Amino acid sequence: MEKTRTQAGTPGWLWVNLAAMGFSLVHTVADAGLFVFGSSSSNSEVPQSLLSVLIGLLYTWWAWVFARAVRGANSGLVGLMAFDVLWVCLNGVSIIYCLPPCGSVPFYGDTIHLGTLILGPLGAYLAYRAMRGSSVRGSWPAMVGNVAIMVASW
Repeated sequence: MEKTRTQAGTPGWLWVNLAAMGFSLVHTVADAGLFVFGSSSSNSEVPQSLLSVLIGLLYTWWAWVFARAVRGANSGLVGLMAFDVLWVCLNGVSIIYCLPPCGSVPFYGDTIHLGTLILGPLGAYLAYRAMRGSSVRGSWPAMVGNVAIMVASW
Protein backbone atom coordinates (compact mmCIF):
# COMPACT_ATOMS: atom_id res chain seq x y z
CA MET A 1 0.00 0.00 0.00
CA GLU A 2 1.40 3.38 -1.03
CA LYS A 3 1.08 6.46 1.13
CA THR A 4 -0.06 9.69 -0.43
CA ARG A 5 1.93 12.81 0.28
CA THR A 6 0.23 16.01 1.25
CA GLN A 7 1.68 19.47 1.44
CA ALA A 8 2.96 20.32 4.89
CA GLY A 9 2.91 23.80 6.30
CA THR A 10 0.71 26.81 5.85
CA PRO A 11 -0.12 28.24 2.42
CA GLY A 12 1.60 31.51 1.51
CA TRP A 13 -1.67 33.38 1.07
CA LEU A 14 -2.39 32.92 4.77
CA TRP A 15 0.85 34.49 5.98
CA VAL A 16 0.70 37.41 3.55
CA ASN A 17 -2.91 38.15 4.50
CA LEU A 18 -2.07 37.98 8.20
CA ALA A 19 0.76 40.45 7.62
CA ALA A 20 -1.57 42.69 5.59
CA MET A 21 -4.12 42.60 8.41
CA GLY A 22 -1.42 43.50 10.94
CA PHE A 23 -0.10 46.41 8.88
CA SER A 24 -3.66 47.63 8.32
CA LEU A 25 -4.47 47.49 12.03
CA VAL A 26 -1.30 49.40 12.94
CA HIS A 27 -2.10 51.95 10.22
CA THR A 28 -5.64 52.41 11.53
CA VAL A 29 -4.50 52.73 15.13
CA ALA A 30 -1.73 55.18 14.17
CA ASP A 31 -4.15 57.32 12.15
CA ALA A 32 -6.70 57.25 14.94
CA GLY A 33 -4.07 58.19 17.50
CA LEU A 34 -2.46 60.93 15.45
CA PHE A 35 -5.34 62.53 13.64
CA VAL A 36 -8.61 61.53 15.24
CA PHE A 37 -7.89 61.12 18.93
CA GLY A 38 -4.98 63.53 19.12
CA SER A 39 -7.25 66.51 19.63
CA SER A 40 -10.11 65.59 21.90
CA SER A 41 -12.92 67.95 22.74
CA SER A 42 -16.33 67.43 24.27
CA ASN A 43 -18.11 67.64 20.90
CA SER A 44 -15.82 65.03 19.30
CA GLU A 45 -16.39 62.25 21.84
CA VAL A 46 -19.45 60.77 20.11
CA PRO A 47 -17.88 60.64 16.62
CA GLN A 48 -14.68 59.16 18.08
CA SER A 49 -16.67 56.53 19.96
CA LEU A 50 -18.71 55.70 16.88
CA LEU A 51 -15.56 55.42 14.78
CA SER A 52 -13.99 53.08 17.34
CA VAL A 53 -17.06 50.83 17.30
CA LEU A 54 -17.20 50.78 13.49
CA ILE A 55 -13.49 49.94 13.20
CA GLY A 56 -13.95 47.16 15.76
CA LEU A 57 -16.89 45.75 13.78
CA LEU A 58 -14.89 45.96 10.56
CA TYR A 59 -11.97 44.01 12.03
CA THR A 60 -14.38 41.47 13.55
CA TRP A 61 -15.90 40.94 10.10
CA TRP A 62 -12.41 40.60 8.65
CA ALA A 63 -11.55 37.92 11.21
CA TRP A 64 -14.75 36.02 10.34
CA VAL A 65 -13.87 36.22 6.62
CA PHE A 66 -10.36 35.02 7.46
CA ALA A 67 -11.74 32.04 9.39
CA ARG A 68 -13.96 31.11 6.43
CA ALA A 69 -10.99 31.34 4.06
CA VAL A 70 -8.85 29.12 6.30
CA ARG A 71 -11.63 26.51 6.28
CA GLY A 72 -11.49 26.57 2.49
CA ALA A 73 -14.53 28.66 1.59
CA ASN A 74 -14.09 30.58 -1.66
CA SER A 75 -16.37 33.30 -0.29
CA GLY A 76 -13.77 33.83 2.45
CA LEU A 77 -11.00 34.17 -0.13
CA VAL A 78 -13.09 36.68 -2.10
CA GLY A 79 -13.68 38.55 1.15
CA LEU A 80 -9.93 38.63 1.77
CA MET A 81 -9.37 40.00 -1.73
CA ALA A 82 -11.94 42.74 -1.02
CA PHE A 83 -10.27 43.64 2.27
CA ASP A 84 -6.81 43.57 0.70
CA VAL A 85 -7.71 45.90 -2.15
CA LEU A 86 -10.42 48.13 -0.69
CA TRP A 87 -9.11 48.48 2.85
CA VAL A 88 -5.40 47.62 3.08
CA CYS A 89 -4.17 49.00 -0.25
CA LEU A 90 -6.42 52.07 -0.36
CA ASN A 91 -5.37 53.02 3.18
CA GLY A 92 -1.78 52.96 1.95
CA VAL A 93 -2.60 55.30 -0.94
CA SER A 94 -2.69 58.16 1.56
CA ILE A 95 1.10 58.17 1.17
CA ILE A 96 0.62 60.52 -1.81
CA TYR A 97 -0.02 63.39 0.63
CA CYS A 98 3.49 63.10 2.03
CA LEU A 99 5.93 61.00 0.03
CA PRO A 100 8.81 59.23 1.79
CA PRO A 101 10.78 60.37 3.60
CA CYS A 102 7.84 62.27 5.07
CA GLY A 103 8.98 64.70 7.72
CA SER A 104 5.54 65.26 9.21
CA VAL A 105 5.14 61.66 10.43
CA PRO A 106 7.60 59.42 12.26
CA PHE A 107 9.60 56.86 10.27
CA TYR A 108 7.12 54.12 11.05
CA GLY A 109 4.45 56.10 9.12
CA ASP A 110 6.33 55.59 5.85
CA THR A 111 6.87 51.93 6.71
CA ILE A 112 3.17 51.40 7.42
CA HIS A 113 2.11 53.07 4.16
CA LEU A 114 4.61 51.17 2.04
CA GLY A 115 3.76 47.90 3.79
CA THR A 116 0.06 48.30 3.06
CA LEU A 117 0.76 49.24 -0.56
CA ILE A 118 2.82 46.07 -1.03
CA LEU A 119 0.89 43.58 1.11
CA GLY A 120 -2.61 44.59 -0.04
CA PRO A 121 -2.21 43.70 -3.72
CA LEU A 122 0.06 40.75 -2.93
CA GLY A 123 -2.46 39.32 -0.46
CA ALA A 124 -5.29 39.77 -2.98
CA TYR A 125 -3.27 38.07 -5.70
CA LEU A 126 -2.35 35.10 -3.51
CA ALA A 127 -5.95 34.74 -2.29
CA TYR A 128 -7.07 34.79 -5.94
CA ARG A 129 -4.57 32.06 -6.83
CA ALA A 130 -5.75 29.96 -3.89
CA MET A 131 -9.35 30.43 -4.99
CA ARG A 132 -8.58 29.49 -8.58
CA GLY A 133 -6.80 26.35 -7.41
CA SER A 134 -9.73 25.30 -5.23
CA SER A 135 -12.39 22.88 -6.36
CA VAL A 136 -14.83 24.12 -3.71
CA ARG A 137 -17.76 26.18 -4.98
CA GLY A 138 -18.30 29.50 -3.28
CA SER A 139 -21.42 31.18 -1.99
CA TRP A 140 -22.24 34.08 -4.30
CA PRO A 141 -24.35 35.94 -1.70
CA ALA A 142 -21.45 35.77 0.77
CA MET A 143 -18.97 36.91 -1.89
CA VAL A 144 -21.16 39.86 -2.94
CA GLY A 145 -21.81 40.68 0.72
CA ASN A 146 -18.10 40.84 1.51
CA VAL A 147 -17.42 43.20 -1.38
CA ALA A 148 -20.50 45.33 -0.59
CA ILE A 149 -19.46 45.76 3.05
CA MET A 150 -15.98 46.87 1.99
CA VAL A 151 -17.36 49.36 -0.55
CA ALA A 152 -19.82 50.70 2.03
CA SER A 153 -17.01 51.19 4.58
CA TRP A 154 -15.35 53.64 2.21
